[in-house]
Amino acid sequence: MTKKDEENIRRPERKILRAIVGPKKINEYEYKRRTNEEIEEYSDDIIKRIKVQIAKWYGHILRSEENNNTKIITNWEAEGKLRRGRPRSNWLKEVREDLARPRGKSKEQKKMVKDMPKN
Repeated sequence: MTKKDEENIRRPERKILRAIVGPKKINEYEYKRRTNEEIEEYSDDIIKRIKVQIAKWYGHILRSEENNNTKIITNWEAEGKLRRGRPRSNWLKEVREDLARPRGKSKEQKKMVKDMPKN
């Protein structure tokens, strides 16, 4: 997930939360629009939640049977000549990079990183 994708997800979330929370009351007749930092205090980071769900899905795929179509397609690698230039990132590489990053991981995530197939 690129930074642009993350911002495209966060933007509507902030807009909705801003509408729910409403403006900040300064005095009886004045109101001020809440900043992004104030809005973020009202909810969890949606990107973290998405990445946790993706990690759970990846664990589900790893635990599935070898003849499962989802597992076969996820582990499939294209053959042939690569295009010129920087290679595109794919879903599996991004998931592995996210799981390998050193942040507060749960025991389940640490086990998944340890058990990941090395390609």
